Amino acid sequence: MLDLGPIVLSVIGGTVHEYGTPKYNALIPAEIRKPGSRAAIVVDVYQVSTSCGYAVPLYDFVTHRTQLLRAFDKFESHDRFLATSNGQEQSEQQLTRPCDINDHKEKGAVSPRTSLRGYWLLKNMRSLDGLPGLATAPDAILIITPQSQFDKDTRPRMRHRKGVADVAQEPVFGDRISFASGFIFGAVAMVAFAAVWGS
Repeated sequence: MLDLGPIVLSVIGGTVHEYGTPKYNALIPAEIRKPGSRAAIVVDVYQVSTSCGYAVPLYDFVTHRTQLLRAFDKFESHDRFLATSNGQEQSEQQLTRPCDINDHKEKGAVSPRTSLRGYWLLKNMRSLDGLPGLATAPDAILIITPQSQFDKDTRPRMRHRKGVADVAQEPVFGDRISFASGFIFGAVAMVAFAAVWGS
């Protein structure tokens, strides 16, 4: 690959198509949708600007991270449960009414900690600066149940230190005996140093 040097590119513009809309389903079919996906943004570029990017470090791609996908797959598993007959019986009242930004505060509503709909209601109804956020996705998830295409058995193996393939194989501080030995040696050395320095 030819390295042409660092550059930062800004792309301005776009149209949001939320989960459950026909355009979203056309852009992101259920077979390729990632857990937690709430919208497709189509960017119609009308302005492009660049800057030098000299401070951008060089990186090598190792693998994709899966932590976010795992977390949202858990949220979606609760939405899939609610779509079953058992889940519908347990939360019929919550499933039949339209969503509201205060749903997570009401008794009997799906907890934001357990479902993607609840998470969206808590975190995505307004932007950080108070602008309106998701308009249709929380209600759409009640009708269109998210399907799981995520392989839970695939975990990336990250190299945290040179020569160490996985943190679980070798802790950062070594084993407990080495740590305790080093601590004791350091304490003895400090006492000896204080005794010599003081005399």
